Amino acid sequence: MIHSPTAMQPSFNRRRFLREIPAACGMGLALLPGNPNLANSVPAKNHTFIAYGEPLERLDYRQTADLVANLGFDGLEATVRPGGHVEPERVEDDLPKLVDALRDHGLELTMMASNIHRVDQPHAEKVLRTAASLNIPHYRMRGYTYDLKKPIPPQLTALLPVVADLTALNAELGITGLIHNHAGVHHVGATVWDIHTLLKDQNPRGVGAVFDISHATIEAGISWPIYFKLMRPLMQVALVKDFVWQDKGKRKWVPLGTGRVEPRYFKMLTRSAYDGPIGLHIEYDVSGGNYPEQARAAYRRDFAILKSWLDG
Repeated sequence: MIHSPTAMQPSFNRRRFLREIPAACGMGLALLPGNPNLANSVPAKNHTFIAYGEPLERLDYRQTADLVANLGFDGLEATVRPGGHVEPERVEDDLPKLVDALRDHGLELTMMASNIHRVDQPHAEKVLRTAASLNIPHYRMRGYTYDLKKPIPPQLTALLPVVADLTALNAELGITGLIHNHAGVHHVGATVWDIHTLLKDQNPRGVGAVFDISHATIEAGISWPIYFKLMRPLMQVALVKDFVWQDKGKRKWVPLGTGRVEPRYFKMLTRSAYDGPIGLHIEYDVSGGNYPEQARAAYRRDFAILKSWLDG
């Protein structure tokens, strides 16, 4: 269900000012790392690799940092949401501890996986303000959903001010929220055209996109390159995982290289001069009796496949 924004706090005027600067969108996008307009399709190999932290939530912060560092990643996508690495109500106490544990191993907290998608949520501004103070550059937003009993275009139009307000808050604080092209019948952004509609006129310092090739392949099949081309100017983080189809259209997450994701995507990504972070997601079950070694082996295996595909 789509809700209209509630009344804003006193800082709203500054947020409105930030989002209404006409030059902000174009200039901000031109300066962003990974913008294909910055280079004429010159391959970029020096990526930042980040590990998705959900399979590691059973470990403490030091154990998580040690495992991620030993695997050769540059950073972590930590879960800062109910049941995650950091509970939103404890963010001021616990998020600095996680960041310190990572930095002691030479790692960064590159992105948070959050449940934030509007400014008036409980703890939203506290989470974002704390993260920005720790120089965390990105957070993955909780997705929006459609009510399929109602017309789609008005629901998308109603989301524009919701995204604009969150964008302005992000830009004010110095952090960027990212919308994920998550597959699913109710998901805003499953077909990516609506993400383009939501983001094309927003300040890219405050909001951008995560492009997930697996979810794009689930939704688009063989036409996923169209989704990539549409999302490429908006994407600030690339996510990678793999899947197979099961009976009656159900999908199952599998190790990278054993599913439907095409290796040629990574050549396309490199040729587009993308030089932003690449996040490796382990979504299949790694919680067996020899945890965390099973998780460690899964990250190691999939990370090797990812790097081999990027090397072409």
